[in-house]
Amino acid sequence: MASFQQLQQQFAQSLTQGSITATGGMTPALANLVDSLPYYGDPDFQAAHRGALTTLLAVNMPNSAVAPHPPEGSLGYYATYDYTGDYSGYQSFFFSDISPSPASSNVALQVGSLNANLGKAFWGNYGVAILTDAIRLTLGFPLNTGKLANDIANAHSLFLSGLPASCYAIYRVGFTPTETALSKIANPSDAYVELEERISLLGLFTTNINQAIAMGGDNAAAAVWFLFNLWITFKALGLSDSEVDYFITVFKNVALTYQT
Repeated sequence: MASFQQLQQQFAQSLTQGSITATGGMTPALANLVDSLPYYGDPDFQAAHRGALTTLLAVNMPNSAVAPHPPEGSLGYYATYDYTGDYSGYQSFFFSDISPSPASSNVALQVGSLNANLGKAFWGNYGVAILTDAIRLTLGFPLNTGKLANDIANAHSLFLSGLPASCYAIYRVGFTPTETALSKIANPSDAYVELEERISLLGLFTTNINQAIAMGGDNAAAAVWFLFNLWITFKALGLSDSEVDYFITVFKNVALTYQT
């Protein structure tokens, strides 16, 4: 059985190496961009994405002053404990050395532009929930896990609405192969025209994608992820969301199975 990386290479080759004109295969800079797309489950892309998200959670965590420890007592004696350390608050205490990165800033920008509810307050609240759960798992103390689980589930569900924008952000800034390859495209408008023509006209590419999706399982997952990254590529080359949707409809009409 082919690995996800091998399937990705097959899809890329059927798109970049096929000939639709007398000039033959895809222009080198665009072919390099297609070859740089992350494969399904690519650990380097996952690490870049998770790193940016972790930074966002940390830098947006509220920095409220550390609260006094609740009173403890027995036999009529009570004691409280006040924090007198060097940190100004909770964010400072747990993440004193962290600062926004270009990748995390771009994720915040792209996700926030898609959904206004995914702003600083969202990332801060999500960060509190994730950190609380990590402490709970580490120390094993009793906690209202029902509320915590609900908070995490709600935040996760809301984030899923911004996941495509988050992946796009890392494609642009954070995942070195695509970020570098994209910077080598001298004329993005020529590049997206060429990409559109090749997807529309190369029968081998359409056949390979359709066959992989029809097979289901890993083959379908790899094919769908490859197509998703192609739609991201169109956006990265300057097309609007509505223009990308238009081209997806064009590809569907020339027999490409997957359309979203």
